[in-house]
Amino acid sequence: MAVKLLLTVGLVFLIGRSATTEVLTDDTLSPAEVPQQARDSAGDLTDNEVLHLVETLKNVIEEEDRAAEGGASVDEPDADPPVEEMKQYGNEVELGTDGLIEEEEREMSQELEGETSVGVEEAVEEVRHVSGGGLRQARVCEHQTLTISCPAGRQIRVVSALYGRTSRAFCPHSQIRTTSCQSTNSLTLVRTSCQGRSSCSVRASNSVFGDPCRGTFKYLEVRYTCTGRPTTACAGWTRWYDRDNPSATGDWEVLSHLRQENPGQICAAPSGIQARVKGANTPASQTGRQFFKFNPQVGFVCRNNDNGRNRCLDYEVRFWCP
Repeated sequence: MAVKLLLTVGLVFLIGRSATTEVLTDDTLSPAEVPQQARDSAGDLTDNEVLHLVETLKNVIEEEDRAAEGGASVDEPDADPPVEEMKQYGNEVELGTDGLIEEEEREMSQELEGETSVGVEEAVEEVRHVSGGGLRQARVCEHQTLTISCPAGRQIRVVSALYGRTSRAFCPHSQIRTTSCQSTNSLTLVRTSCQGRSSCSVRASNSVFGDPCRGTFKYLEVRYTCTGRPTTACAGWTRWYDRDNPSATGDWEVLSHLRQENPGQICAAPSGIQARVKGANTPASQTGRQFFKFNPQVGFVCRNNDNGRNRCLDYEVRFWCP
């Protein structure tokens, strides 16, 4: 403000002097101005200098007016903005950051909730499918043996089988080069071993299925159902059973094996047993052989080593259920 005042006074003074010079010619000087001429001649300004001074004063006034309104000076680019403006800018930054954080958290929450919901729905759907349709699933890692079974009186029906790898979630291992491989004969081999039986076992190995993806640790996965209705053993004699022949070490008609292969057909505690030569109806007691086991709690066993040169015959047995 002081600068503007001084420049204004100076400008008025110079304009006044310029006007006086124009009125008095160089040849006509007052006696009082003659001694002063030498001093003032050095301070006389040309018209261009006066115009420059006026323009400078104008610029200074405009800059001071802008500064008074809160703006920074053009000549001072590094000057701090007014306090009021700084406070407003700070609030905008703070609110903007909070808004971004809230938006990110909201998006993350929605993503997590979506993933959780999808996972739960898929799991529930699978459980319902298993319980509603009777679908069962079994899985073992490579080099292990998979065993599946059905309740008494029911048989296995293999729906699908996979030896290979289609996911990293099962049987984790350091050697997993691919998650898109399976043996083309998986279903055929599993059905050959299990279809129509009450129980079966299949080894998960390359020696059985071949190697569909070298360098990848695999697993065997089987889905199956149990068909047929459970049966209940009736009182009296069971039908005749023949599960073995004497070509190896003898004839082994063991009750536990017969129960496993014929679920629900033999009562829990049979009280009698009969054995005969298969196809001849000759009672085992009349064949002249020695028997290692012959009772309703264990079953019937004839061992070749116990009979010397007279090898065991092929027998069949039945049990009495009270």
